[in-house]
Amino acid sequence: MALKTNSRIVLFAGDRALEKGFDRLKGEALGWVFEGYPVGDYYEAALPKRDAFCMRDVSHQCMGAQALGLGRHNMNMFLKFAEGISEKRDYCSYWEIDRYDRPCPVDYAGDADFWYNLPANFDVLDALYRMYRWSGDDRYLRDDRFRTFAALTMEQYIARWDRDGDGLPDRIASEGRRGIASYDEGKVGVRLKVGADLVLAMIRACFSYAEMCRITGRLEYARIYERRGQALLDDINRRWYDPQKGLAHGMAVDGSMIYPDDPW
Repeated sequence: MALKTNSRIVLFAGDRALEKGFDRLKGEALGWVFEGYPVGDYYEAALPKRDAFCMRDVSHQCMGAQALGLGRHNMNMFLKFAEGISEKRDYCSYWEIDRYDRPCPVDYAGDADFWYNLPANFDVLDALYRMYRWSGDDRYLRDDRFRTFAALTMEQYIARWDRDGDGLPDRIASEGRRGIASYDEGKVGVRLKVGADLVLAMIRACFSYAEMCRITGRLEYARIYERRGQALLDDINRRWYDPQKGLAHGMAVDGSMIYPDDPW
């Protein structure tokens, strides 16, 4: 369908090749923007041929999209994720939504069987704060749907997925694809109980949510989540980092750390 969006961003450089390259990539990016479908305005942010957008990819692409003038598309997609959070899915949202405004069938068979990477809620929450900073649109802070999503993510979501009581969401292998402990979906990721990227996304979400609370006048909550984020950061520096091996890839089911160079 014909786009109504007209991106105004341009690059001026002393090297004409840079300008031409930018124009080419801008045109390519806008070729994945769609409007007029049941889901509303969106851009492709998933594996090819799915006609969909997923929580991870939108969270990672939204700043570039905002620069391209796709603020309306970002707002729509983030609202879809916020509206999808549900107790019956253990406070997950829909990992991937297609252009027909439904959870993408390849990833979702029902509320008891769906694909979900556990860093996703935290990634989206941090993206909401970044989108507020980039756009100045305070709906990202004050819209009830975003506020509900953020509050549930920082409390009920963590509590539901923290099965061993250490404050971190974790994976149980028998649950399969419903609650993957990392964005690593390969042979290392499947061994993880908690991925380092999950912990780091949670830390970033704590600090971002603390700022969101501070801006909206909830100062006591801001202090709570800032302290929580700092405690997690101190813990990952103390327990997850080895001066010789670097940062652990994640925690195995037995509680041991798996490092990038470990054999598997």
